[in-house]
Amino acid sequence: FDKVNLIVGYLNDLDNTPEKNSVEVATEIKAIKDLDITLGLITQDQNLETIFDVFASYKMKKWLFAGELLVADKQVDNGLMLMTNFEINDKLSVTARYDFVSYESTVLADDTSSLTIAGLFDIMKNLSANAEIRFNDDGNQAGATDRKSVV
Repeated sequence: FDKVNLIVGYLNDLDNTPEKNSVEVATEIKAIKDLDITLGLITQDQNLETIFDVFASYKMKKWLFAGELLVADKQVDNGLMLMTNFEINDKLSVTARYDFVSYESTVLADDTSSLTIAGLFDIMKNLSANAEIRFNDDGNQAGATDRKSVV
């Protein structure tokens, strides 16, 4: 491995509950050139309880590919994110991202998914613009199925 970072955190006051504490442990691994992998674990006394997360990204010339898998104890059964970005030139790039969440909750009974398409433009140093459209499929909200939103 080229590089390994260990991240440890003690978190307090998640979800406005100061008497509950959480611990975060993560390892960021640069396995080979242009491939980054992060493995993380967060314990919580509320909300999702224990969360295990795996994130990976790979850069190949003008392409960036990324994926993430999240597994939790409560409410969320698992989540998945797949993303790709293509750099058209040094100022303009486009991104496509797919998200999926499977719930383990009596309140949120239906799985949700979305597809996001975005254009990113670097106007000048430290100033960028982003335009995106998102297609949602969320049976947990009335009227949300096949809803489109533009940001």
